[in-house]
Amino acid sequence: MNNLVAKPKFHTLVKKIPILNRLAAKDGRRIYDLVSGFVYSQVLLAMVELRLFKFLLSGKKNIRELSDYAQLDQKKCLRKRKFVHIILEERSMRLMTA
Repeated sequence: MNNLVAKPKFHTLVKKIPILNRLAAKDGRRIYDLVSGFVYSQVLLAMVELRLFKFLLSGKKNIRELSDYAQLDQKKCLRKRKFVHIILEERSMRLMTA
């Protein structure tokens, strides 16, 4: 079954049949919501464990200060900050359109 679902011809067929297309889209949204919810919870847990909220409430911080506090390399910290920003933006957009 997995081999069939993985084939591009199968995807083309599903797109052409309206009821299958809707079911696939609905399942896709549910899977995406489940995975993104897990990712959001992991980001939140990391921020709580690192006590980042308390640190950030004390005022604006630059990447050097944040990386020093979290004991992360500055490049890694910048990537993680961008990732969190993308998640928060996406979540805000989803809430506004819901």
